[in-house]
Amino acid sequence: MTNLEIINGWEACWEKYVTKIARIDELKAAGRYGYQLRMPYKSLTIAIREMREFCATHNIEVPKCV
Repeated sequence: MTNLEIINGWEACWEKYVTKIARIDELKAAGRYGYQLRMPYKSLTIAIREMREFCATHNIEVPKCV
């Protein structure tokens, strides 16, 4: 894999992570709570796991917020 492909892969993982957080914030602002946030939190957990796996595979330091 070239450096450009690694950077694009990392950016895709990061965008997915940030999008999931934004969606949870959006749902909370709309008054959702508890069970209604179960699946969005699960998708966030998956995005975090994918980010950590990608970083471990390519020897990249995982951002502290993840």
